[in-house]
Amino acid sequence: MQSRRPASQGKAAWPVYARAVALTLGLIYPIATLQMLHFYGTATASFYLIPTLVGLIIGLLLGHSSLLSRRLAGKNLQFRAVADLAHELTCFRRLDGSFEYVSPSSRQITGHAPEDFYRDPELMERLIHPEDRERWERYRAGRVESAREESLDIRLLTKDGRVVWVNHQSGPVFDEHGCRLGTRSTNMDITERKRAAEHIEYLAYHDGLTGLPNRLEIARRLQEQIERRSAEANYRSFALLGFDLRRFKNINDSFGHAFGDQVIPRVAARLQAAKPSESVLGRVEGDKFALIAPDIETGAAAEQLASRMLEAIERPLQIDTSEIYLSFSVGYTLFPEDGDSPETLLRNTDVAVTRAKNEPATRVGTYREGMIDAAHHFITTEHRLHQGLKNGEFVPYYQPIVDLRNQQVCALEALVRWNHPERGLTGPDEFLPVAEATGQISQLGEYLFERIVDDLRGWEIAGLRLPIAVNLSIREFADPGLCKRLMDRLSAANCSVGLVRLEITEQVFIGDLDLARRRLQCFRESGFCIALDDFGSGYSSFNYLKHLPIDSLKIDRAFVVDLATQARSRAILRAIAGVCRELDLDAVVEGVETDAQRQALVDMNFQTAQGFVFHRPQPAQEISRLLLGAEATAAAAPLTLPARA
Repeated sequence: MQSRRPASQGKAAWPVYARAVALTLGLIYPIATLQMLHFYGTATASFYLIPTLVGLIIGLLLGHSSLLSRRLAGKNLQFRAVADLAHELTCFRRLDGSFEYVSPSSRQITGHAPEDFYRDPELMERLIHPEDRERWERYRAGRVESAREESLDIRLLTKDGRVVWVNHQSGPVFDEHGCRLGTRSTNMDITERKRAAEHIEYLAYHDGLTGLPNRLEIARRLQEQIERRSAEANYRSFALLGFDLRRFKNINDSFGHAFGDQVIPRVAARLQAAKPSESVLGRVEGDKFALIAPDIETGAAAEQLASRMLEAIERPLQIDTSEIYLSFSVGYTLFPEDGDSPETLLRNTDVAVTRAKNEPATRVGTYREGMIDAAHHFITTEHRLHQGLKNGEFVPYYQPIVDLRNQQVCALEALVRWNHPERGLTGPDEFLPVAEATGQISQLGEYLFERIVDDLRGWEIAGLRLPIAVNLSIREFADPGLCKRLMDRLSAANCSVGLVRLEITEQVFIGDLDLARRRLQCFRESGFCIALDDFGSGYSSFNYLKHLPIDSLKIDRAFVVDLATQARSRAILRAIAGVCRELDLDAVVEGVETDAQRQALVDMNFQTAQGFVFHRPQPAQEISRLLLGAEATAAAAPLTLPARA
């Protein structure tokens, strides 16, 4: 127990003597009274007995006071015993500012012993964190007149330089007459509680994977910028840029979410390194990032910043043994032209990013009025897709592939149309991007394959054995159970697997060429034919032809459009034709629309093609009539396929 003023032994012992005297007088007084009345009479006895009575009363009072003092001392000992053992720093401070009592827990909380506070009454004030001293002074000033107990959360600087949070509670102490004696206080260490609260608040406004501000924090920072600019007489613009990592769903589907969780922080680090120092980067959703650029005031400056950052971040990323190629869609908005609130700016930036994503020629998307209608169309289409699949509104259409030598149908490509209840027959460009973006493409593909197998079985029964090309989306190809489901459906319908050609694009290879090769080999071993679609677009590489089990190439229409006028297009096509012959691959040229294009392909020894100059996509009934016509029936024959490896 620590005490500033320990009591002396003499002061503690004298009430014992007073009680002894009082007890003696209490025994003698009755006897003395009777003797005096007998020998001296009433008057004389009163002269001696009255002082004795007064002494007796004083003795009794002193004895009672001693009893009360002992009880109070006992209570004081109990209080000190409790206060000394408590974890809280407990203090009693007199009106002059000096400390009457400081509990030993001061060592654990502040690093200072109680004696330090006794010697230096201003020590507590010096321990207050500099940033909290103004609040502390206001609190102390309020405590002078207040008779209530009040609390304050405040930081203290310990003797060894640590910062601790304490909950300081204090209240006045009065004597029995209502006079104020001083102030008692307790200081509870709440450092861990504060850290937990700060961590919870941090998580509420920051992304757990990258540590960047999340959408809520970006919205708050945007509001700060808006209020600051709006307070200016001629407020300046600022830009909000959005970055969307393309094909991130494909990465997750192909490698798993654990792999994707390694990609996002590295992408964030690249963006952070490439951004201007005064800007604020945040992760607002899965693979989407937002950048507040306070010094960008024009669209031209925003596009220049976006282009510089794209050059810095669109580089191959190596994770473990896999190398993936990063590609971004970027859009931007300006305050106040494109929005005057955080919600509007974020929404319109998303729309600008979507524009860049849907328009390959647009490197950096900008927001324009009317784009919200497109966003509304996306949401509406997503909802209607669910209803359309449920109601069976999607139907397969087939475009014939012809033999260029006699223009007879030798194969079919299965496409999709939507019998929309309001808009009528709708082409794939209207809904396939939405289906791919929302993941509904897998359900749509499975539904269409059921219908295609039914048509294939009907044509086989009629004696028409034509290969049918079926397109696989990135998401479908990434599904490891797809091959078995396709085989089960064909087996149930008693259809030949060799008549189904699966068409894939180069997008399924980006990320892991070895994984793609293994999955393609699985399809090949099951009996499916494999075609590489849109060859020549994007980043098509002859390396695919060297390493992947492919049966045929679908040559992109981009080489056909200017075939009659561009010598380079003809040279590229001749080179592709030569490669296909050497590798024993079929080559199907897409998008043939004129006789001049058809003749040029014949001259280059291409054997098969498809396009409007031959046939447009048609429903199964029309294809049946075409194939069962006298002329078509006589000439129809299956497309010769190369032997499988």
